[in-house]
Amino acid sequence: MFDSKYYATFSYKVRQLIAELEQLKSQEAKKKYEFPEFDIIQYRVERVKLMSSIYLEYFNDSLKEAAAITEYSRNSRFLENISNIIALFISEILNSLATGGKIVAIETMKELAGDTRDFIHGVNVARINLGVDMSHSKEDRAAFWKKYVWPNDIIYDKTIQARFGAWGELAPYWELIENGNMGSTLAYPQFPATNFFSNALTKIEMDLAQMTGYQKEKREGKEDKTTAQREIEVIEAAQRQLLEHPEYYQPGDVLARINNIESGREYLLYVTQKRGELGFKRNK
Repeated sequence: MFDSKYYATFSYKVRQLIAELEQLKSQEAKKKYEFPEFDIIQYRVERVKLMSSIYLEYFNDSLKEAAAITEYSRNSRFLENISNIIALFISEILNSLATGGKIVAIETMKELAGDTRDFIHGVNVARINLGVDMSHSKEDRAAFWKKYVWPNDIIYDKTIQARFGAWGELAPYWELIENGNMGSTLAYPQFPATNFFSNALTKIEMDLAQMTGYQKEKREGKEDKTTAQREIEVIEAAQRQLLEHPEYYQPGDVLARINNIESGREYLLYVTQKRGELGFKRNK
């Protein structure tokens, strides 16, 4: 408070202004007390828990799209095993993303489903169980796979079943579907990286970033923007995401949702049939 001897020299209007500022300061202090510092990590953890069933569909949709361009659509058990592991451990995967980001989430998936080392180990165990002569070179074994195993459904199914038995509850081939096998000259058939897992993580991260920013402003009492202004910013962010990462999206994919406070309706921003174009429609 101002010293009384100086306060007495203020005009009525200045005193009134001082009173208003003191009142405003009290209100801000009260608001700060009621809305403590926003914990971003805690909010992200709460958000992924709330949205887990929707985020799970992100993984499933991405996996189905990826299977179409790899050898792993030949036996439905490949995709079923991956899908089951993600569903069973969705909380662990999402929590690792919320607290550590994409790199940690990918490492968590390796721990849960296995990695390339587990894949190779299972292949070798299956070969031994099938009586394959392991003294042959890698080149000879790869040639045998290409010429005799891959074209023959009976031999192929027997080989794959032996691999499933060796892998047990793991599904380490998820990493090959993710990264492709173009780096191996002996792999057959060859296919490019699909990034099915990291693409799903990116979509989830975009939702988390958008909602975290909105909640942070709301909790800190900074939500002084008009509804129209907020909606414009959401549209701009969605368009920027689409332009920066067009390879992540397929026609029909939803990038963002707008909840119009005035009308009470939800609207979707989605990728149209013309890839790279952002559409806008009411959510039915």
